[in-house]
Amino acid sequence: MGAWALTLFSCDYDLNLVAEFDDQAGLTELELAAGGKDRSKTSPAEQRQADLERIRRGEDMQGYTVHSFPRPPHACDDEIRYSLYAKLCSDPEKVRQYLDSGVIGRMMDQYGRELVEANKFWQTDAYGPGYQLIILGCCAMTLGAHLSQQDRDLMQAHCGSVHLMRHAVKQVQAALDPDEGYVNGVPWDFMTTSLDTADDEDLLFPGTGLSNCMAPDHGRVPTEMAAWREACTGLIAQGGIHREGMTAAQIAKTKANLAFNPCKGQDKEPVASQKAAGYMRYFPDGLCSFCGCRKGEDSEALLVCSRCKSQRYCGKDCQKMAWRYHKKECRVSKA
Repeated sequence: MGAWALTLFSCDYDLNLVAEFDDQAGLTELELAAGGKDRSKTSPAEQRQADLERIRRGEDMQGYTVHSFPRPPHACDDEIRYSLYAKLCSDPEKVRQYLDSGVIGRMMDQYGRELVEANKFWQTDAYGPGYQLIILGCCAMTLGAHLSQQDRDLMQAHCGSVHLMRHAVKQVQAALDPDEGYVNGVPWDFMTTSLDTADDEDLLFPGTGLSNCMAPDHGRVPTEMAAWREACTGLIAQGGIHREGMTAAQIAKTKANLAFNPCKGQDKEPVASQKAAGYMRYFPDGLCSFCGCRKGEDSEALLVCSRCKSQRYCGKDCQKMAWRYHKKECRVSKA
């Protein structure tokens, strides 16, 4: 949920998506078969931290140039790591060839179909297929994998509306420029670094010393929000990071961002028109039926409607807001 810059691959959510894409593409299995580490028991937070360290080690060794091809193996260590994101990949050329065998085409087609069939809300939501298709396409570009013109057109059409961070939109638009942008077979460097590069005005909690800026999924992980509230409450009480007092504007912005909840107080369009828009299509099994969250509060399992057993919710807030629509179709389960 945290973000340290407003660029691609500069937030926890993007790195989580990269890990999901690696699994979907079958790269995790290939990695194990090649002698890589078994990361199945590693938590997402631990994996993100390990990925950041790997990226930093690669950057310290100057990494690769934008147009070098085939990409050299990752030089930061001897670990075998296959990933769609070149900065995490130990053998980019091998992975590119694997993706170009039809794997990346099938994945882009899958997300593309979901995007085209989705209604406006789910098209633009950060957890929806639009955001995920764009991050997947950008991963493919870092390796030089083949993207069809249809894939590029979809990315171009939606990159400004899926809650990408501000500089990330410009990065995607530059890569998709028909004259000077990405060319299949030539790895593209988005010039993203692992450093905290957010400007002061973009900080979520100014004056506290915390360098977080607004991530696409800010407010959707209750445990992380609770941790931030605890940390910031103490920092505000002590007068900020330098103990010299925080301004009223800094305190107000910090408190507003701590209280931010994207799932509260919204009459969400896919719920209001669930039949006409194919509501169940946008919130499939495994996601909250109202907001699309993957996990329940405190990272617990999703709540299940006790009556019909068919709808799931991340918490009581979403369950209550969805009830006025769901009650019209809720039936006692025959199971």
